[in-house]
Amino acid sequence: TLFRDIRFGDLLSLITVETRLNARAEPLVFEKRTDEIEADPKAFKDNVLADPERDMFGTLQEDFIIDSLKASKDRGVPWRVMANQVIMGRLLTPDLRPYVDAATIDTIAKDWPGVRDIVKLSQYNLPLYPDSWDGYPVARDRFYKRLSAAGIHDLFVLTGDAHEFWVNDLTLKTGDKVGLECVTSAVSSETLAKYMGAGTVDYALLLTQFNKDARYYNALHNGYIDVTFTRDKAEVIMRGVSTVLS
Repeated sequence: TLFRDIRFGDLLSLITVETRLNARAEPLVFEKRTDEIEADPKAFKDNVLADPERDMFGTLQEDFIIDSLKASKDRGVPWRVMANQVIMGRLLTPDLRPYVDAATIDTIAKDWPGVRDIVKLSQYNLPLYPDSWDGYPVARDRFYKRLSAAGIHDLFVLTGDAHEFWVNDLTLKTGDKVGLECVTSAVSSETLAKYMGAGTVDYALLLTQFNKDARYYNALHNGYIDVTFTRDKAEVIMRGVSTVLS
């Protein structure tokens, strides 16, 4: 089974999910749709990005998750944790054109030629990572509404795959909160600092100022997250490392 409910006594319910293989619609690649987006950015957001057929979990898995979390709540378990693969929090791109210089773009373009189009498209405030949950906004909002309807407003999401640290509130469009997300960096993969250098700090500040759900962002360091749960609290330590030997 690719999704599971793992119970740690009466302390914690851990839900592991699958967001790569089963039900996920094909991710949008914005740089391949530049002309379409520039022709009518609102139509692209309304008709393509917000297509209700763009699913992430699929009905079977989503039902399982909601049922498992509700059962955990009903048993009086204090913590409901989801082991998640792609960023769930709402993160949109601010207009990067005044902030990203030509030298930085040239550096990034060596590994990602599409960056020139992405910087140009940033003026339309599209999702920062379209292959994450931001690329499936209707499916995410439906999931959040189901969480709220089930009385789940305390979901603790642990996310990987981003190569950078984040702490994000998980909120409905109404602003109602359903949980918190902690995203880990990578132990050995390159971070954004490789490409932006000292400018990474200003970039992080820009993103957190623009995205109200983003409580913390750090793309400077490799590392991992160390989380300790007790009945009364969860302690999260984001540990930076300079070598895989540390």
